[in-house]
Amino acid sequence: MEQDLDEDPEPLANPQKATNRAIRQLQSLGYSVTITPANA
Repeated sequence: MEQDLDEDPEPLANPQKATNRAIRQLQSLGYSVTITPANA
């Protein structure tokens, strides 16, 4: 898990924006999307 932070820093800069984009793409395909925060 911790290695991911080093390998892929860019999405972590604004995870909400990336998540919103992914959700819209899924919803446009007809998926039902439920958000569960990983750090909740």
